[in-house]
Amino acid sequence: MTFTPNTLTFTPMTALRKICSCTTCPSLGKPQEVSKFGKNTTSPDGLHWYCRVCNNAKQREWKLANPEKVREWKQRYIAKNRAKNSARHPRQMELDLK
Repeated sequence: MTFTPNTLTFTPMTALRKICSCTTCPSLGKPQEVSKFGKNTTSPDGLHWYCRVCNNAKQREWKLANPEKVREWKQRYIAKNRAKNSARHPRQMELDLK
């Protein structure tokens, strides 16, 4: 596949990732395969900034540092999706109400 200036519709970093099929995780600082990165539709190339391993570690750290926010998020999610979840897991919803 050749890229010409007229058909190039993405950023140079995206083009580089398409050609070499690798990118660099800011935490590790070394190139890795694109398959090691999760999806992120808001980034220009559709990949998450950090590899899956580093991203999971960052999320775990944040959750341990912010238990109140995690608890609030879970309560909002349960309240918002109560009907959907009760249809899937009726016994669990009975236990939550006690």
